[in-house]
Amino acid sequence: LLCCLLMLSAARWTMLLDTYDTSALKRMATRENVIVQLRATVVSVPTESEVPGSLLSWERDGEQWRTRFLARCSDARSGDEWVPLPGLCRVSVDGRAAERCGRGDRVIITGRLSWPGQTGNPGEFDFATYLRRRQTGGLIYVDHAHAIEVETPASRYSPGYWLTHARRTAQRIIERSVSRTRRALALALLLGDRSEVRPETETAFVSSGTMHLLAISGLHIGILCALLIRIFHWLFVPWRWALWRSQFMLLR
Repeated sequence: LLCCLLMLSAARWTMLLDTYDTSALKRMATRENVIVQLRATVVSVPTESEVPGSLLSWERDGEQWRTRFLARCSDARSGDEWVPLPGLCRVSVDGRAAERCGRGDRVIITGRLSWPGQTGNPGEFDFATYLRRRQTGGLIYVDHAHAIEVETPASRYSPGYWLTHARRTAQRIIERSVSRTRRALALALLLGDRSEVRPETETAFVSSGTMHLLAISGLHIGILCALLIRIFHWLFVPWRWALWRSQFMLLR
């Protein structure tokens, strides 16, 4: 059974990679900085982080920000018509765009579609292979938050809406209550956002063997599982059913 499972997994992975390599979005992204207008659905909660001003073309109140999220594209504008162009993209916005869109929103994105080049040095991080393994078809760079237009907002009854709302509220509380020097670690530990963590800080965590604190690991899953079991216990749910249900929810 284990051998059959491994063979089926390898076959499925090969089929997915073949489909990904021949996708229209991937072929368009490999061109040189194509300006496109895409219709897509936001599939991750947008996260904001401060970056050096020299890396951005947009500044607000003396602070430079960049917003990142994943979007699943459906079609692109070609002239006056929309043509199918499915695929997953990583969106990077110069500015604070987390308030403009949230997970589950149907948006229209105007930006530069590109693809990372090949590595030039031995041992260098291969970003293209990283994206390929995650079936990401392109990188979209947006110059301003207003270049993202929400076509259809997420329903208030959808999990994505409440997940976005909870994350935004938690991020505001952290930014208001935690000092700037400790904010990056607080966001990484509590929200899993490592975009503001400095490389030397990550190196210190790796050297001390505590890098699992900054990543989604068994520690976080165990804490979440214990919290779910405690909630089921307050609702007088039987122990066995609560344990099975908690594990099922975490696997999803």
